[in-house]
Amino acid sequence: MGQTLPYIAIYPGDWLQSELESESLELQGLWLRMMFVMSRSESYGELVINGQPMSVEFIAKKCRISRKKYRNYLKVLENIGVLKQKPNGVIYSGRMEKKRLELEQNRARQKKWYDEHEAKKPSENEKPNASLTGHTHARHISSSNQVKKDKKEERS
Repeated sequence: MGQTLPYIAIYPGDWLQSELESESLELQGLWLRMMFVMSRSESYGELVINGQPMSVEFIAKKCRISRKKYRNYLKVLENIGVLKQKPNGVIYSGRMEKKRLELEQNRARQKKWYDEHEAKKPSENEKPNASLTGHTHARHISSSNQVKKDKKEERS
């Protein structure tokens, strides 16, 4: 995606009904911090930097937790199904990945629509109503200026 979103969609009902709800606040806070980091990652919803998985040290530091606790909690988060891991080791959120894919599809659809309609747009020199009015905007302005000029001359 290459860009970040200014928000993370968190649904309180889902959060409170998930397996995570019964875990410690420290673990819940870690997952929330990891989601914050994922939201600012080069690939929304993934813990990636320069195309590579973020290191344990980097994530632990970003989440302000010891590496030992991070490693332990990581196993718990994976066991309860909150986080997922790709074959290349990248940790990601399934929900955030789904959101990223939706946004990419929407962006592609909107670009396609724009490109199709931009091609049909009249050129800068064409005036959309010129055929209806019988004159272009430029002629209309010059004729109205002429009328003003004629009135001014009549008064003098």
